[in-house]
Amino acid sequence: MPRLPEDTSYKSICPCCPYSAGEKGGISRSDHVRRHVKRVHKEVPWGYIDPGSWTLQRIGTLNRAIKYNPSTQKYGTIGFCFDCASYIPCPTGRSETKISVVTDHTCKVPKTRERKVKVGAKSSVPIVRMTSNIDRIEASLKKAGYSIELDDDLNTDWDKTFRLNKGGGGGDLWATLKAHPELKEKGINLTREEDEMREAYADDPDEVPFSPEAVLVQKLINEHLSTKRIIAANSKVATLKLEVDIREAEIERLNRLLKDKEEEFEHMQEQLYHYKKERNDPELTITEITIDDIPLDSSECVPIKKNTGEDGYCTQ
Repeated sequence: MPRLPEDTSYKSICPCCPYSAGEKGGISRSDHVRRHVKRVHKEVPWGYIDPGSWTLQRIGTLNRAIKYNPSTQKYGTIGFCFDCASYIPCPTGRSETKISVVTDHTCKVPKTRERKVKVGAKSSVPIVRMTSNIDRIEASLKKAGYSIELDDDLNTDWDKTFRLNKGGGGGDLWATLKAHPELKEKGINLTREEDEMREAYADDPDEVPFSPEAVLVQKLINEHLSTKRIIAANSKVATLKLEVDIREAEIERLNRLLKDKEEEFEHMQEQLYHYKKERNDPELTITEITIDDIPLDSSECVPIKKNTGEDGYCTQ
């Protein structure tokens, strides 16, 4: 029988974004991931690719997916159902088997819990949850801008809901800002940032509860830091531009020097050409002198017939 994946740390990681709920005592926080997916990813980003290069491949028209690696063209051992926001572990082995496991997945039915109120000292009367009233309360809270927190069975966790919303929903102004079209066009998603802040507080009750002011203050801080980074970047660009201008001026000077040297070289070539031409001129003849053309001095003279009136010598 094919083996199921033993490592369950993936249950703490959102299949649609880098969000990670971490682990507590070595146990994955799948409940946090379910709440996160239900709250943040109401529209499934089917094209999302995680840091491990795995993407979500939808199974037919179902609201389910299986991990798929486009590089290796192989299916992973993890599926996900967006109806119940739960992971579906798949066996290793054939791709058809993995897809079949995801296709045949059945969502768990949320448990209906009973509450008991004390009557007298020792007796208690079970009170079944009134779904219609609860739904109306939830609808009223959502309309007021509150975030509904769910438990492991996806039922409303009232203690956490009121604890996380004690900062208030933000009023009409906050709702207007979240829905403002110009902010959305600029990529400012206040709804997502509100959800992320609520999620952080759900994991750590010591954190400051959500409030519109907290989100806006963080936005202002990020904007300030971003502006400082932009100013620093512009200053660096100006410095580099100055260096480029200096280098271009030096290149221009060297080009001028090179041009002068080329002209000087061309002039020297022209002079050399005329010199060679004059040297090879046929009208210019050079008579070679032999040893016989050099007159001898008196010591090398030979005595000849001495005539009257002559010095008695004759050169040969």
